[in-house]
Amino acid sequence: MPVTDRSAPTLTVDAARAHYDALGQGQDREMRYAAPAFARLIDNLDFTGVAQVVELGPGTGSFAEMLLGRHLSDDAAWLGLDVSTTMRDAAARRLSGFGDRAVLRDCAGDGGLALPDRSADLVVATYVLDLLSADAIDRFLAESARVLRPGGQLAIAGLAPAAFSLAGINMALWTVAHRLAPRRVGGCRPVRIDSRLPDSLWQVTHRSTVRAAGIQSATLVARRAARASSCA
Repeated sequence: MPVTDRSAPTLTVDAARAHYDALGQGQDREMRYAAPAFARLIDNLDFTGVAQVVELGPGTGSFAEMLLGRHLSDDAAWLGLDVSTTMRDAAARRLSGFGDRAVLRDCAGDGGLALPDRSADLVVATYVLDLLSADAIDRFLAESARVLRPGGQLAIAGLAPAAFSLAGINMALWTVAHRLAPRRVGGCRPVRIDSRLPDSLWQVTHRSTVRAAGIQSATLVARRAARASSCA
């Protein structure tokens, strides 16, 4: 099940780590287009009974701060997995007020989630799948299905292609820039979030696009099927 163009170049994990270590707090500039997508995800998530959240590539912790501060119960926990030491440190500072409810760990950067089966209620990836290779995206989707408890939710937001419009022109130029020099755009490129997740594993409850600051983002929320024997 292809989730994006497999011929698109992507940064190595080491190159991505170096880029985001150098970028640091500057990543917060993406909030000019990410904030509306974050709001769209939050509006379409069900936080009832969510006790454990896992976020891949949380950056400086902006989305986690929204979840922990406004939407999760006081005893809910959040785990962030990021390859960048600088990003983990920035997120730790931002989330320090939540104590041991917020934990950050290093990860391999290959889409894997080194966590037990059925150990999470919500898995999040915002503006990180557009950095990964197609194989790593596929692995992340499979790992999310493994890690989520039946009925758990997957929430994704990221750069997306757009039809002809200002956003469409911008996303096309971004795609060209990524193909020519991935480092210049932080390794990220517009990708299609495949809404055709296997029916045996997922029920898509929300998908939409959001435009802000001339950038188009796609949002997706899906529930892990309550009855699924395995994940491919």
